[in-house]
Amino acid sequence: MSLRKRNGNYHYRFQYMRREYIQFNFVPYDFRHTFATRSAESNVDLGTLADLLGHDSIRCVQKYVHISAEHKKSAMKRYDRAKRTRERSRSGRR
Repeated sequence: MSLRKRNGNYHYRFQYMRREYIQFNFVPYDFRHTFATRSAESNVDLGTLADLLGHDSIRCVQKYVHISAEHKKSAMKRYDRAKRTRERSRSGRR
């Protein structure tokens, strides 16, 4: 069923915007990429995210997730803190 048959109003709005030269710099899959990326950055595990996106495997989800440099930096800081804490607790036991 086409967009026109289901939601005629949306079709005409979109046609009007196109006539008025309003440019869209996105495609519908951009919403999927944004959802997947923000979910992953919010610590949603990839298995759950695959299910939410309707994929059978985590591998399919990986093409939608684009982690920012800032998020990677934050993850490495958390890793370093955990590593230092673990090293301190081990040295304290000896």
